[in-house]
Amino acid sequence: MKDTKQSEETYSEEETKRRREAALKRMLATPPKPQERVKKGGKRKK
Repeated sequence: MKDTKQSEETYSEEETKRRREAALKRMLATPPKPQERVKKGGKRKK
């Protein structure tokens, strides 16, 4: 029998799969940053 605290902190296989798929969809839907913003040490707006 599982400990109730342990079962509250872990997800079922179905929930894990659903969350993984949702995270992947969010990652793919997020537009990439322009290269200028990624570079460090560039121009700073004043």
